[in-house]
Amino acid sequence: MPPERLADRNTLVAALADRLRAAEKALVRLELAGEMVPSLDWFIYAFVRKEAVVSSQIEGTQATLVDLLTFEAQETSEQIASPNADVEEVCNYLTRSRARAPSSQIREGFRSRCAS
Repeated sequence: MPPERLADRNTLVAALADRLRAAEKALVRLELAGEMVPSLDWFIYAFVRKEAVVSSQIEGTQATLVDLLTFEAQETSEQIASPNADVEEVCNYLTRSRARAPSSQIREGFRSRCAS
């Protein structure tokens, strides 16, 4: 192998090794975070809602995670107000996403009072 190709290969190997170390560090952090989560179901529930809000905000909605959780926390029919248009859009996102979720555990995370 010519020396210039060998140098290119060594550079590539070094770059890949750096990326591998970074990925391993990220996995360690994720594992530690996972140990701090008391309930995987609650984690999925919160993560799914945060993702729905952020995705909807990209499309121009103004609803926040607090808006969505406040709407979902309403317990009785007397308390339940119709969601505003932005919260309704997030609810629609949750409903559509639930149908496409790859597993039953994740589908449960998408279950929402919005669709009730």
